[in-house]
Amino acid sequence: MRTYHNYIAGAWTPSVSGRTFENRNPANHDEIIGLLARDPHFGGIHESAFFKYVADRYGRVGPGGVELSIPLTHDLISQLVGAHRPSVSTALGRLEHAGDVSRDGHCWTLHGTAPALEHH
Repeated sequence: MRTYHNYIAGAWTPSVSGRTFENRNPANHDEIIGLLARDPHFGGIHESAFFKYVADRYGRVGPGGVELSIPLTHDLISQLVGAHRPSVSTALGRLEHAGDVSRDGHCWTLHGTAPALEHH
């Protein structure tokens, strides 16, 4: 059975926890297509790598940092990174509290001198 890793910040990254979940064929739920990397917690390198990747691809440099004017809800981010939504909310709260990101409605702003910000 093939195991697929998460694509984060331009690199295929295995699950930090080593956990996976089954990806089943929607037309035949008995058929397992492969195993996908799953991290039960959206923490550490994943949250910052996710935002760096998205900022590098879709962000625009603004006065306070790189602005992401795309509707990234906690639920959508959890689906994109394969984590539980409450864990994503906790991690995003940590980033906001640390001043690494801020949110105004649907717009996220990344602050600081992260590598993704230096490319703009």
